[in-house]
Amino acid sequence: MMRGLLFATLAVLGLPASANPSALRQTSTKRLEAAPLAVGWHDEMNDPGNWRPLGSENPPDVYASRPGLLTLRLPHVPEGYSYAYQWSGVTRSISADLARYPVLIARVSSVEPGSYAHLDVEECDVSGHVTRSWRSPTLTQAGLTLIDLGRAIGPEVRRLTLRLIVGGALAGAKCEYNWVRFVGRRDLAYLQECPDLQTVVSREPDGDNAFRRARKD
Repeated sequence: MMRGLLFATLAVLGLPASANPSALRQTSTKRLEAAPLAVGWHDEMNDPGNWRPLGSENPPDVYASRPGLLTLRLPHVPEGYSYAYQWSGVTRSISADLARYPVLIARVSSVEPGSYAHLDVEECDVSGHVTRSWRSPTLTQAGLTLIDLGRAIGPEVRRLTLRLIVGGALAGAKCEYNWVRFVGRRDLAYLQECPDLQTVVSREPDGDNAFRRARKD
């Protein structure tokens, strides 16, 4: 019976009956890689102007050496700085559909030695006061950092404040963000396996390049 099911699957995929299971897996992987990933709100870091620096005391340098790469850099602190380390970042208001896309995840492609990066998320009341906040795991080297906000908040559409954080030594700190996305839990493992996936599609009204594919040139 299992042999019959295998032959039927091969026929649907257009493979000969002599194809082995490894060929079947390779075909499946190629199809996954070719398909754009459906995401919720996202920013592919094509426009640094979408983000506002945090505060005025220690704002970061914010720039992009190319589309798809947002650099946050902190210079040496001024004399009289009263803390043992420094941090800052950029922020923007977002609208997230946590029922369909509950996981917030960011790709950080570079973290300089002595630096770190993470995400901060806040929810405010009608007066603008922060009522709840969440923080993703801190990265001290390139990787992915994520929060399952759907589990933390609930399956609803929420207005949130998102911050991309850079921090580190008083002598200076630097990191580079490639993208930040809300994704479904079923797509999380695939995205973790293919973090450099560059083609996504979103139908969120607040998304980056909404209703269009977001490609990095």
